[in-house]
Amino acid sequence: MSARRTDRLDGEVVVAHERALDAASLERFQAIYLESFPPAERAPFQDLVKEIESRKYRLLTLRENGTLRGFALSMSLSGLDVHLLAYLAVGRRYRDRGLGGRLLQALIDSLTLQGNVAGILIEVDPKEAEDGRDLGMAARRIQFYKRLGAHPVAGAQGYRAPNLAGEGSLAMQLMWLPLRSPGQELEGEKLRSCVAALLVQSYGLQETDPLVQDVLRSLVRWGHVKSGDASPIPVPTRNAPLRHLDGRSCVPRLRRVSFPARRFGFSTASVGGTFRLAHAGKT
Repeated sequence: MSARRTDRLDGEVVVAHERALDAASLERFQAIYLESFPPAERAPFQDLVKEIESRKYRLLTLRENGTLRGFALSMSLSGLDVHLLAYLAVGRRYRDRGLGGRLLQALIDSLTLQGNVAGILIEVDPKEAEDGRDLGMAARRIQFYKRLGAHPVAGAQGYRAPNLAGEGSLAMQLMWLPLRSPGQELEGEKLRSCVAALLVQSYGLQETDPLVQDVLRSLVRWGHVKSGDASPIPVPTRNAPLRHLDGRSCVPRLRRVSFPARRFGFSTASVGGTFRLAHAGKT
């Protein structure tokens, strides 16, 4: 008699936003994080936990019968109507089952309901990386995001991120997943503002840091920012007014959907091979 496969998803699958995890879930979260990303791309785990508790990052979890199987970490870029997807991962034994797609789709749905987010900015390994990173995995991740509506940012081919395991920086590819208009591009001064905000708000660099300024100059070289404008630019901060990609100020809508401050999310329950999407918190 063959042993029963323990990695088969045959129970209730729930995707929800959470602010705190119990000890067992926290241990599982850490294990998935460590096995999914190379050291050069991993922030210290305890820093991530603190930033989830402080609400800098939103934690989206996927559980099967209560057990954590995957997660997505994202943050709003202050001063912009853009959301950054920092990490998305599924436990190694549960990959290739569509779980990552459910996580990303839940994030897309929740941000779309907010009504004030133009799109999601994503960092991925480039397919041509030659520094020991898994090129096959990089190609699969790029195709995964493309299937969900993202496309490479043409004007950010010189983008680099800090090496979180040591000195120097890493070549990375930026992708853009528009939420309002499927064909909308991230370019021009808005691209420059997003890249600066990503490096300052997510990585904690100063706006005058040589890496920040080198990356901004690379945007100029690719022709998506006016070539005569290479001076340091102001980076959106927590107190900056929220702006749409076309420069308009975001005015709250009278019927805007809002979520509770503590927790909001979605649940996806398996019913006869179909999946039901429902709010997990009050609106």
